[in-house]
Amino acid sequence: MRRKPLLGDRRFRVIHNTGPEWSLQIKGLVESDFGFYTCIVNTNPVITRTVELKNAEPARFAPVLMEDTSFRRRIEVKQGETVTLTCNFNAYPKADVQWYKRVQDESGKMVKRSLGKGNTFTIREISSSEAGDYICMGNNGMGRPSRGKTKIIVKVPPTTPAPITTTTQFVPTGPAAPRLYHKEQKVEQSRGRSAFMECIGVGQPRPQLEWRRNGHKIEEDYKYGLVRGAEGPHRATLRLEVRYLLQRDFGIYECVGHNNLGLIKTEFELIKTE
Repeated sequence: MRRKPLLGDRRFRVIHNTGPEWSLQIKGLVESDFGFYTCIVNTNPVITRTVELKNAEPARFAPVLMEDTSFRRRIEVKQGETVTLTCNFNAYPKADVQWYKRVQDESGKMVKRSLGKGNTFTIREISSSEAGDYICMGNNGMGRPSRGKTKIIVKVPPTTPAPITTTTQFVPTGPAAPRLYHKEQKVEQSRGRSAFMECIGVGQPRPQLEWRRNGHKIEEDYKYGLVRGAEGPHRATLRLEVRYLLQRDFGIYECVGHNNLGLIKTEFELIKTE
């Protein structure tokens, strides 16, 4: 039996050098090799001895995201601040961590853009364009990778841009706080007539628009009409009609645009003509 292959597997060999000792040699251990082995001596009565082969290393297992205090599913920061994302995985062997961000490609499809490696990812002086979903992926080659996702919301201080014509509207290529556009900020009309003011908002996500008078939101009724214009993926239009103009209707009106990245407003003036 010396050096005779066991069960046709050349990794197994029974070795007998001298004396009463016999040994089983296993080369290139794999996970399925661990367990119990029995040596049988063909005597009368038969003698058996069972030995357990244990794995000296910890059990190997696929990564599992550790949702401890260091991991956050949602983070709100102000524009210009520094934010650090953290992902830890329980795994053996240790998982390699890769960071991605969900972005929109030229065709409008959402794809993952690779950012870097490591358990942490830091963004310094964050801007509104860096808001969105960040994904950490842990992989150690054991089973399926594990992942975590954090949504970053960047708060932008309200600002009122200078008048801009509708021909110069920008097209956002990623998350962006709202911008407002208009054709006329000063609208002239006489008493008893109707006046119209139009406000256009552009942002990503598409902003929500509303009109305000003296700090109060305008709702549609007998005095006011609200008409939403053509909308696109990033563009919204809201037209205000002020009917049957009275003296108290003249003055300042506000258009307000907002999304989860910021709020912006601009003023319109309704002027009485004779």
